[in-house]
Amino acid sequence: MIDDQGPMANSPQVFRQSIPWKVKVFLLKRYKRLLTTSPPHFSTFILRSLLALGSYLYRLIFQGWFFLYRAGIFKSKKLPCKVISVGNITVGGTGKTPAVETIARMCAAAGRSPVILSRGYGRQQKSICIGSAKTSFREVGDEPILLARKLRGIPVVVGQDRFEAGLEALQTFRPQVLILDDGFQHLRLERDLDLVLIDATDPFGQGHLLPRGFLREPLENLSRADLFLITRSDEGKPLEEIRQTLRALNPEAPIWVSGHLFYTVRKFQDSLEISPSSLSNKKILAFAGIGNPQSFLSSLRKAGLSPIHFLEFPDHYPYSREELKRIEDLALKLQVEYILTTEKDEVRMEGFKPRTDKFYTGVIRLEIFQAEEFQRFLLSKV
Repeated sequence: MIDDQGPMANSPQVFRQSIPWKVKVFLLKRYKRLLTTSPPHFSTFILRSLLALGSYLYRLIFQGWFFLYRAGIFKSKKLPCKVISVGNITVGGTGKTPAVETIARMCAAAGRSPVILSRGYGRQQKSICIGSAKTSFREVGDEPILLARKLRGIPVVVGQDRFEAGLEALQTFRPQVLILDDGFQHLRLERDLDLVLIDATDPFGQGHLLPRGFLREPLENLSRADLFLITRSDEGKPLEEIRQTLRALNPEAPIWVSGHLFYTVRKFQDSLEISPSSLSNKKILAFAGIGNPQSFLSSLRKAGLSPIHFLEFPDHYPYSREELKRIEDLALKLQVEYILTTEKDEVRMEGFKPRTDKFYTGVIRLEIFQAEEFQRFLLSKV
């Protein structure tokens, strides 16, 4: 658990977590604070300088790897169909999963029969497999299962090597378009459109490569992008400032803007939906284990909901039944009326049988401004 925000946050008996995860998230929290604290103390400056040496080595390794592809020593392979890559340049949650969902729906609506290719982060099964609504997240990963559940009729093929996964998809489903989830750094597979997501809350990863910052590759590599989509536009830095930086790095790629809309609330493991407005002025406990948990909390607040307690877990956190029971115990102790979590967290709660009917899932949608123009541009490339 990364954080425990609320009136009982200082009590060690409120919520207990396993020691390995506790150490991991404590270090992660301190690491993020080290990179973002301003102005830095002298000790922080020294540590950042040491991390900058690591970033220099990271740059050398990455540029060497990139050079091997540009020189043709490593070969990028092309599949006999159109490929859209959806990726980012920073670590952490930028909204890739809702973006992939939206693009898949756009392609399907236009009759392009898409298939999604996913790496399946954290999965146990290493061979290429097909994600389905009934598959365990432990076999294929939480994101492929979420996409398979939300996009009935649009296949999700999971494999570490997306070229081999693409061949499997072509043989099994004969798609017209393959959507490559988290593909910007996956140079092994050629693509027809490189869409890069820019999270407005931290658009350029503190301006430094890992480990000094949060960049996965140098900013100048954004020149490879064909299209930018700014996410969480109402939560972060001024849009014009982000646009100016993107135009300086890549004057050719068009820029679209999107936000995260708190769409509805659904009963846990059920299809019953209720309006978010019906939860206003209700006592709510919320928890999230996603790339950017604070974004979920922000979405709740923008919808007029005010959780009295918020539990923050690491991305892809594999909840145990005991931990979920503790969350339920905490909710009973706080006398809350609703326990809210995300769709991705719900996937990782398989097999859990709540003792109460308080568990609900908040459904967040990606809302692209000028969506029709975005769809026309997207389809013109594939």
